[in-house]
Amino acid sequence: MINHDNYKAMCEYLRYETEVFMLDDATLERHESMLKHVLRWLDSMPLNDAPRQRPVLAVDLQKAGGADDNELSEIGIKRICRQARNFFTQLLINYPRQYHSITPAWIETLRPPKLDPDLPEERKVVTLDMVRQVNQPKIDTLTLAEWRDRAACSFLYISGMRATAFVTLPLMCFDFQTRAIRQFPKLGVRTKNRKSGNTRLLEIPDLLDEVAAWDQFVRKQLPETAPWYPVIDISLGEQVLTADAPGKFRAKSLSDNLKALFQRTGLEPMSPHKFRHGHAVYAMSQARSIADLKALSQNLMHENIGTTEGIYGVSPDKEMHDRIARLGQCSDFEPNEIAVLEKLLVRLKG
Repeated sequence: MINHDNYKAMCEYLRYETEVFMLDDATLERHESMLKHVLRWLDSMPLNDAPRQRPVLAVDLQKAGGADDNELSEIGIKRICRQARNFFTQLLINYPRQYHSITPAWIETLRPPKLDPDLPEERKVVTLDMVRQVNQPKIDTLTLAEWRDRAACSFLYISGMRATAFVTLPLMCFDFQTRAIRQFPKLGVRTKNRKSGNTRLLEIPDLLDEVAAWDQFVRKQLPETAPWYPVIDISLGEQVLTADAPGKFRAKSLSDNLKALFQRTGLEPMSPHKFRHGHAVYAMSQARSIADLKALSQNLMHENIGTTEGIYGVSPDKEMHDRIARLGQCSDFEPNEIAVLEKLLVRLKG
């Protein structure tokens, strides 16, 4: 049973994060879910006695289940441990007498164990061929919802947008003629960490045609403040577009809709984030210079090119070796850039 005082301390910490770091609701929810693992680990034990708790947090997390009762991933355990360190650090700074058993040395022990690396698995991403397969049926054979979801597939692939930002994107923030997307929280777009940025669509003609067709249709039906991916009302037995604001679980609805669309097409269901992965992998495969890679990083609204490479840069074995063999042939890379890329590709694979 979770200690009530521990729960109050967690709520106070989350309020502190809200006031000081101005985190958005989605980020706070993630932090709360991670800290609940810490409270569950402690059970009825007071926070001040946490250094005496056994098994230690990292071992407990390895045995714990996530929201779907599956084992927590290695990345999930790392994030929970990091959040636990932040939480206990704030307790120590703000209430040193109350939490006198909490020491900086103990806080540093809140780290995941070193695990034997698993055999590498090829990352699943949405590919261009998959999107084209979804786009095969004629539009006039689709329901309104199916057309909307199909257009969403093309948009997500050539934009690389995150699901929450996409479902909250109002029509006024997208200009098809210039391919420009204004991901501005002040205009209602819910971006990660409330970042603002101007991004663009990739130039893939047939996917652009899909986006253009839906864009023209929806603008005739709804005001510019309505979402590009609108809510469809079926209460009267007919599908009708609405200008309703996206709800809290709109990104989850998008995920369910796209997975269902893929299943109907005979494809393995894919989440919206797999489209973002596919966008990045495709764009990186087309890059011909460091400047191209920097542009992709900016389009994904990453802090720097290292973030983009770290998340999306791992290639399958054959592709990696083929790319290294081709470096310098029909490329705009400078010799010094090629040397850097060779080392980077090997490091990413290792």
